[in-house]
Parts: sequence; C-alpha cells; structure tokens
Amino acid sequence: TEVKAYSKPPPIVLTVMSAVMILLGEDTSWQSVKKQLADTNFLLKLKEYDKDSISSNTLKRVKKFTKSDEFSYENVKSKSIAAAAMCKWVCAMEIYANVQRQVEPKREKLRKAEKDLHVKQESLRLVLAELHEVEIQVSTLQKQFEASEKEKKELEDKSESLETKLLRAGQLVEALSSERTRWESSIKQYK
Repeated sequence: TEVKAYSKPPPIVLTVMSAVMILLGEDTSWQSVKKQLADTNFLLKLKEYDKDSISSNTLKRVKKFTKSDEFSYENVKSKSIAAAAMCKWVCAMEIYANVQRQVEPKREKLRKAEKDLHVKQESLRLVLAELHEVEIQVSTLQKQFEASEKEKKELEDKSESLETKLLRAGQLVEALSSERTRWESSIKQYK
C-alpha cells in the first residue's frame, strides 16, 4: 500500500521495484509495478517465487541494479519501508542464485556419488550373499570331511585289529600244525 500510493515514486523505490519486476519477468514501468502491487497475490508470488530457475540473463539484469551502493536496505528504508523489504528480497534472490550456481555442480556430484554408492552397496549385498552361500557349502564340506576322517580312522583301527587277529590266527594255526605232527605220532603209539 505504501509503495502503491506513490504517483511518482522516489528514484530508489522505482529502481527496487524495477529489479522486483525483472525477477518476476514483468515489464518494469511504474504502471506495470502499480498493477502488480494491486494484485492480491503479489506477496504470495514473492514467497513462492521459483528461485531455483533464475536465468543468467535475469541475474545480469538484476545485477545492474544491485551493484549500486544506493541499492541497500538501509538506504531504501529511509524512503520506503516496504520497498526496503523488497530490496532485501531482491538481494537475497541474487545471492541465492549465485550460490546455487556454485552449489548445483556439487549437488550433481553428490547425486552421482549417491547413485554410485547405491550401485556398489547392491553389488556388495550380492557378493555377501554369494559369500554366505560359499560359507554354508564350506561348512557342509568340512562336516563331510570330518565324518570321512572319523570313518577312515575307525576303518584303519578295525583293519589293524583284524590284521592282528589274522596274524595271531596264523601263529595259532602254525603252532597247531606242529602239534598235529606230535598228535599224529602220539595216536600212532596208542594204536
């Protein structure tokens, strides 16, 4: 209302409003400014302004105004408090756009790094799943090996025991064969 009331605004107020109009993509004439100020959604337009899509051309045009020493909150405040607030908004949009141009490549790198990380994490998950399967197979084979070793030991022990018995049986047969000749000669004497 304060700015709208001017029929011929102070030059700095007109400068501030021209910068606002450039950001909004509107004509910079005072008539156009008054028309925008009469719009009930004007403040909402400023609040919801798409600051991420400020073009380089728009930024250059705004910079023509903001580079002036007179284009400051304190200086404009002495002429109009409402225009001073819009001056602050224009400066904030310019700073944001400049910072965003520096940050966006870094955000892009971050998005790429996060995507690479996701791919590598998925790859790691698959490798860990395969590793788990291999560990299960190794565990199964280890149990089979231990069971085979136990069976081998039992068979070796049984084989050794049977060899000992066979050797003793052989010795017994040999001993009995020498006894046989003695028995045969004893039997002949009794006949």
